[in-house]
Amino acid sequence: MLEVSTTPAPGATDSPAPDAGPTAARHLIVLILDCLTMPDPAPDPEDEAAYLRLAARRSMVARDACRTALGSTTEQGLWRAAERLYSAVSDLPVVYAPRVTS
Repeated sequence: MLEVSTTPAPGATDSPAPDAGPTAARHLIVLILDCLTMPDPAPDPEDEAAYLRLAARRSMVARDACRTALGSTTEQGLWRAAERLYSAVSDLPVVYAPRVTS
């Protein structure tokens, strides 16, 4: 009959392995970083105004996601905040597009 040893292997610990999978908090942080990442503005004052408007809208939706997450007490609430942020950012321009002049 085969005997199974119950002694731990050399170097083994009783602590569980860290979970490297996606968590709601990690997903939300990545979305916030993506939301706030923008290229540098163009030197033209009109283009800079458009850039500042877009940056302000993006920071508002990121702030709202942070408030939702901070008000949540569950993992499901964090996922909901991430989902709302993704939806709000999807409605915004992907990148700042400077005005084209000829």
